[in-house]
Amino acid sequence: MGDSRRAREIGVSRLGSLHGVLNATGGGAKVRELYQLLTAIEAAEFLGVSLSYIQHATGRGDVPCIRIGKADPRYRVIDLIFWQEQRFDPGLR
Repeated sequence: MGDSRRAREIGVSRLGSLHGVLNATGGGAKVRELYQLLTAIEAAEFLGVSLSYIQHATGRGDVPCIRIGKADPRYRVIDLIFWQEQRFDPGLR
């Protein structure tokens, strides 16, 4: 699969994530809130996992994060939602 096709699929999937959030909140989610940066502790709480899981997953490059300079990584809410939806396995229900 070409890089541009993959990039389009990711973009469409991200839009689907955003659309899902807006529908689930009745349009109450604000774009500013979706792009808010969280600390590792806040990201772990948001996802319902342990801090050590977030730290190890970040180190492996599994969880999307933003690094600004030498500061600790930060996590955008929309990226965490997208990442979580990619991992969803409907066969487990």
